[in-house]
Amino acid sequence: MPRLWPAVQSRLLLLLAVCLTCVAFWWLARLIGFPRYPGRDASLLLQPLPTATLLAVGVAIAALTTFATLLAGRVRYDAGWACAALGLYALRLRGGSISNAIDDRSPSVFLTLALELALLAAILGAAWLVLHTLRERGSAFKSLRRFLELPEATTRLADRKAAAESLDQKLLALVMSTAVMAVFMMIICRTGERAQVLFSVGLSAYLSIWISHSFIPTRPAAWFWAAPVLCGVIGYLAAWMGSTPAQLAIGQAGGFLAPLARPLPLDYASFGIAAALWRYVQSRTHQLYRVIEAQRQESAPAAA
Repeated sequence: MPRLWPAVQSRLLLLLAVCLTCVAFWWLARLIGFPRYPGRDASLLLQPLPTATLLAVGVAIAALTTFATLLAGRVRYDAGWACAALGLYALRLRGGSISNAIDDRSPSVFLTLALELALLAAILGAAWLVLHTLRERGSAFKSLRRFLELPEATTRLADRKAAAESLDQKLLALVMSTAVMAVFMMIICRTGERAQVLFSVGLSAYLSIWISHSFIPTRPAAWFWAAPVLCGVIGYLAAWMGSTPAQLAIGQAGGFLAPLARPLPLDYASFGIAAALWRYVQSRTHQLYRVIEAQRQESAPAAA
């Protein structure tokens, strides 16, 4: 029981952080009046005051990442950040499907959606980079140990070896993750309904990282959680070039990659990124266990 309690406590803290971030984003949405028409456009940049709306969400991401890290950062250094990303889905729940956002608009609406996803990714990426930098320099910030998971010496060594891989391997991991996710999205995402999109984005992101990290076990996590973002941007750009006015009149994305354009930016930025990071953490944990076990086996004959 004493060994089980820390693990149970960590999971409870993580669940509490997710719930609180969702409640906070729901309250923020009501405060700023997002979306303008409840059940309709769940897009930040399609609101009457897009800059103010995006700024409010950006400030909320920074604040909630800090709060959730103080609460659940001992689970993993970017666990609080993932909770804040997942909490974004509370904004998504207040809106409708992609058809509500694109019907009777010009194809340029997909450029707006691509820009929105890129901006959300930039905000989340900046928050993640701060946490990652603190984690990498953790030995110099001992006061953070109370709130932030910091690696042991053997883990840091294994991490540095993985991080020392060439840039082309990291880029290959990103490309492979994005391509695999796109294939799964083409198969699974048959409609733009909210439940269908949620299932498709989450499962596709999870499976794509599972496959790509098995072949290219590099780090850090950003090369993998960026895959849903890149997948969404590619889908929007393809829909911008391939959608016809007749398709947009009935709220349908056009083109061969239309399934990639059916989710909204908030779908990719919330469930997509969270599912990708979840699978990455699982794969990294297995990878580190294998590395540490190999080190033990090498040291055993020497000790004998």
